[in-house]
Amino acid sequence: MTLSLPTRPSLSYLRKQAKSLLKRHQAKNADVCSILRNLHRFTDAAEEDILSASVSLVEVQFALAMEYGFKDWSDLKTHVEARETPPVKTAVDPSAWPEMRRAILTEAVSLGASDTHLEWNRDRLVVRQRVDGALRPSDVSIDKEQSRSVLDGFKMLGALDTTVHDEPQVGLCLCDVNGKRVSMRISVVPYTSGESIVIRHLPDQLTLDMNAFGWPSETLERFRRWIRRPTGLIVVTGPTGSGMTTTIYGALRELAADGGAKIITAENPVEYQIDGILQQQIGPLEGVSYAQAVTAQMRQDPDIMFVGECKDSETLEVILHAAITGHLVFTTMHADDAPACLRRLLDLKNDPYRIGGALIGVLSQRLVRKICEDCRESHEPPAWVRQSLPELPTGKFSRGKGCPACRNSGYRGRVAIAEMLEVDDAYRELLARNAAVEEFRKRFKTSGTHSLRTAGLLAAAEGITAIDEVLRVCPG
Repeated sequence: MTLSLPTRPSLSYLRKQAKSLLKRHQAKNADVCSILRNLHRFTDAAEEDILSASVSLVEVQFALAMEYGFKDWSDLKTHVEARETPPVKTAVDPSAWPEMRRAILTEAVSLGASDTHLEWNRDRLVVRQRVDGALRPSDVSIDKEQSRSVLDGFKMLGALDTTVHDEPQVGLCLCDVNGKRVSMRISVVPYTSGESIVIRHLPDQLTLDMNAFGWPSETLERFRRWIRRPTGLIVVTGPTGSGMTTTIYGALRELAADGGAKIITAENPVEYQIDGILQQQIGPLEGVSYAQAVTAQMRQDPDIMFVGECKDSETLEVILHAAITGHLVFTTMHADDAPACLRRLLDLKNDPYRIGGALIGVLSQRLVRKICEDCRESHEPPAWVRQSLPELPTGKFSRGKGCPACRNSGYRGRVAIAEMLEVDDAYRELLARNAAVEEFRKRFKTSGTHSLRTAGLLAAAEGITAIDEVLRVCPG
């Protein structure tokens, strides 16, 4: 059966399709056999013979072109190039763009925004800034006539193609904003309403001093004991944007300062360069997976390794191998809390005894907003709050009234709260019998360790954050 070309075909789309078919063939996926039978040598071949044969990308492109009804790849390429929209000059207005860029980025820096969002709303761009984890409407207004100019301007800033409007693009750039150097990652994704741009602001200098994390001394000292272990696995867990990578960077920076260990990372993406550490960018564009990177890095004689994220069984397999063969390994996972992370590791279908033998502990964290110092006021929790929160400690509670400095939110800045689960024989027994998450949580509650919610309420009792903020971040 002959395939039909997309309404707006592009060579980049077809090349990606061919590469995808090649990967599926390498993975022994039988659904590619019907297309590969367009090759003369596979016309009457059995599926097992096709899947066991060596196939090149050129052959896959030829077979794909035949499937679309063309005589070869060159014929398909000529047809698509003739139908593609000819390149047009960018719509950047040289008078409007510099002013709008300056206004948007200056606002982002002054607010301490982590991200700037530019999204189409009907026929114009709307700007929002993510400050302390929450999106806020921008004071910058973009006219309908300026919208295309601003969009293409940010594309050019990230060295992206302004003529491509139907594919995701990612670029990096370094800007000077009011004398402050700011690295930015510019992401463009097309939606039905138009292209959306999200700019991640990466400070040129990142505070990686663990003493500045805001943790209680007991938590900090315990984590430092973990990272001084010669071998094993440390998992940091939490939702996206909870500071997991920053926590691990802080640990790696402290370990690198000693100068006696070789530290290697595999990340997607590498957002900050840390002196004394070898950092490898991995991902689909680089053609390298986490598992492939770790396997290769093991031959580089590392002492300490950081694997950006563990989300599949293949990655967990190589991480555990590294952890039980003389390396200290850090990684991140997405889980609701530390006990849920243990269940998540089991769900990745690896040997429970290897997990229990390798795992040092799990640190689960969240970021809570700090009360604004300019509008702080004492606030004793009412009786009904104490009745509903029997675990609420005594202390000096505060709240922010709201002021111009915090844009009337009552908060300015964020601090991490954390819970720590240290693996012992009781946890290893639960892992060995493939226990449910409820059993891990029951063991955690009896271990005497503060939960995330308790850690947050202790921070509220010290006047660092507000009770409402803790309950927003840790509702359970």
